[in-house]
Parts: sequence; C-alpha cells; structure tokens
Amino acid sequence: MSSSVEVIKAPTGAEIRLIPPRGVLEKLRHRVRLLASGKVCVDPPLDLRLPSTRFTFEVDVVVDDGCPACPTAVELLAELASMYGNVVVAVYNASHTEPPFSPALLPAFRINRAVEYEGLPHDMDSVARVFEELFLEAYVETHPRAGWLRERVEEFAKYHGYALCPSRRMYMRVVAALLRSIDEYGHPYCPCRPLKKPAEATPEQIYALNRDRECPCIYSHMEIRSAGRCRCGLLWSRAKAKEYLRSCLLYTSDAADELDGV
Repeated sequence: MSSSVEVIKAPTGAEIRLIPPRGVLEKLRHRVRLLASGKVCVDPPLDLRLPSTRFTFEVDVVVDDGCPACPTAVELLAELASMYGNVVVAVYNASHTEPPFSPALLPAFRINRAVEYEGLPHDMDSVARVFEELFLEAYVETHPRAGWLRERVEEFAKYHGYALCPSRRMYMRVVAALLRSIDEYGHPYCPCRPLKKPAEATPEQIYALNRDRECPCIYSHMEIRSAGRCRCGLLWSRAKAKEYLRSCLLYTSDAADELDGV
C-alpha cells in the first residue's frame, strides 16, 4: 500500500481509506479512528439501514480542504463502517490528489461506481433517508444476479400481459428483498410469504418445500385477478397500473411518461 493512502479498519471488518491523509483528512484521522471503532458516535447517531449485510458496498467520497460540509460526510461514513462490515470507503481529498470522478459539488459520493450523489442533507433524518435510497439503488443496480432477475420478471410480465410495479420506490424494495433471498437461499423467494425452513434444512430441501414461492410465484395470477396486483406488489394488471399512474399525475408530470409505456 502506498504511503499516500492510510487504511483504517473497523472491528466490523469495514475499511476506510484516506487518500491521501493530508489536509482535512489529516485533521480528521484520529476522529475517524474513534468513530470506526464504535467508541464514539456522531450526534445525533446515524440511523441508517443497508439493504444487505452480505453484499459489498464500495463507497468513493470526494472532499477538499475548503469544503465546510466535508468533515461531517467523512465522520458519517466512519460511523457507518462501525455498524456494517460490508462497506469499503475510499475518501479522496481533491486538494491533494486526482479523484476517480469529477463532481460539481462537494462532498460527493459514488457507490459501486454506479450511483452518485452530490452535497449533504442538512439534518440527520434526511441523511439517513437519502443514503438508504442510494444504497438500495446501488444494491439493485449492481448485484451480480440483478440482470438475471430483471429479465426473468420482465419476460413473465410480458408473456402474461402484466405490468411491472409502477412505483419505482416499491419496485426497488421488492427487488432488493428478492436479491437478499438469492444471497441467502440461492432462489428469489417471494418476500410476502413466509418460508418453510425446518431446522438443519439444506438449501435444496428448502427449495423443495418452497418452489411455489419462487418469484414470479404461482399465486400471482389469482391475486392480480382479484386485487389488480400480486401481494408483494411487483406485478400489476395493466389497468391497475394505469389507474395508479393517473392518480400520480395530480402530483408529478413524470408519471405521464410512465403511463405511455404501460
């Protein structure tokens, strides 16, 4: 490891890399160690839930010596490292090195080289809400089985004349739940139905007991006929999806484009 990089390891197994540990990062290094160790916390404490504890999130952060909000951003991520072991944070001080991406506003964040965000919300509740959505999007967009799952569901919907969930927020959360199921069991079991999991059961035995719950599940047709969508909300009838999007037109014009595609 180059002397221009300082690696701080949290007891959780997470890492924070200061690149380079100069300027504002040199001033923060002791504070970062304390936060990553869990011995202290930001005030108020960070209440942020990652969508998965098995999937690795690589977070690139760009700061500089003149950014007033940048120390807070670094501290928040150090605390996150104290909470989750599946996080690798690389903090680049743009005053002393060339960062891997070029944001217009600092601090700036990039998760798994796919999802970017610039700036920092002013209150902790907003920080938690914004970053939970960013990590959720990164999980759904960069999971190695995400493409397979998306194709599987889209082909099913097209064949049966269904629409995918018209609410992006709900869609992302259901897909994330399916990806967590793949991580844990090897199959995308429907999140709205409890699994049959006898003690000491192998993944093959669990699949044999729950193949009817594998998404898209066999119950979706009946549920869409009776309620206009399946229980978990991933698949909708086209009529129900259009009804939902028309109601959204009262609040946002973005729904018009979605309505055209249903």
